[in-house]
Amino acid sequence: MATIQDIAKMAGVTKSTVSRYLNGGSISLKTAQKIEKVIKEENYTPSPFARSLKAKSSSMIGVIVPRIDSAATALTLMGIDEVVEELNYDLLINNARQDSKREIKAIEGFARNKVAGIILIATEITSAHITAIKNCPVPVVIVGQEHDEIHSVIHDDYQAGFELVQNLAELGYHELTYVGVSKRDHAVGIIRKEGIFSGARANDFDKIEQLEGDFSTQKAMEIGLELFENPTSSLVIAATDNIAVALMKAAQKCGRKIPDEIAIAGFGGYEIGQFMNPTLTTVEYQFKEAGRVSMGVLDKLIHKVPCEMKTTIPIHVKLGESTKKARN
Repeated sequence: MATIQDIAKMAGVTKSTVSRYLNGGSISLKTAQKIEKVIKEENYTPSPFARSLKAKSSSMIGVIVPRIDSAATALTLMGIDEVVEELNYDLLINNARQDSKREIKAIEGFARNKVAGIILIATEITSAHITAIKNCPVPVVIVGQEHDEIHSVIHDDYQAGFELVQNLAELGYHELTYVGVSKRDHAVGIIRKEGIFSGARANDFDKIEQLEGDFSTQKAMEIGLELFENPTSSLVIAATDNIAVALMKAAQKCGRKIPDEIAIAGFGGYEIGQFMNPTLTTVEYQFKEAGRVSMGVLDKLIHKVPCEMKTTIPIHVKLGESTKKARN
């Protein structure tokens, strides 16, 4: 398959001249005709990005993800991709590796490259993010976090935490240890935790304590091995299903029976939790639906159709075998 460099050589022009032609830049009619002739003879097909630049309107959607080794990210991307295909867009993905500076650089880079719109699957929204988004000439939708001035698609993290504790209180639990994550992730580190603690207070829990880890299963395992040597609560709630699964493994290594001695629950509704023995109690999040909705919102913004600033995706508590009716 011919490259831009091949086309330039056969047309007797520079590579930059071919790029200008593809990008709709200013070149002479004679030069444009030479390039067009070679392109037709070689059956050269520019990339979707190059085609959209030449057409003066892009079909490219830029998606910035915090990490690629995440079930939540993968499912969200699946939802985005389905709508991208339905609406005849093309997808560009940037892995920010949980680095806010890389996220901001990606926003600026996508804007320079004239994508039609950007979806940011966010772990935090800083003032630098806000500045980059406000300076961005194309629409931006954030997923997983919210901001009053940016179109956002969120999961109901507060309600998720509250309802999980409510369900567990009805089973007879009245003390808990929460293994959380840093406040840097506003939705999980703050909002979800507030829902859990509010639910515990509303149900008159005798004891509420917190341990802070991160999103890694290795850190969760370390916390679990120490925690389950001398458990202080009969119920442990983890910030995510992945953390909960690691805690289950740690409990089993310490010889603790689940749920007879220790009950464990998480958030996410990941498939792995349902393959555990016992199956994991969790709050199911509709990540794929969030992806579909975010792309639908972005498409409206691209076409200048007004839409709500915030869309909330509902959650559902799923009781598994890792919790049971507590003994009084």
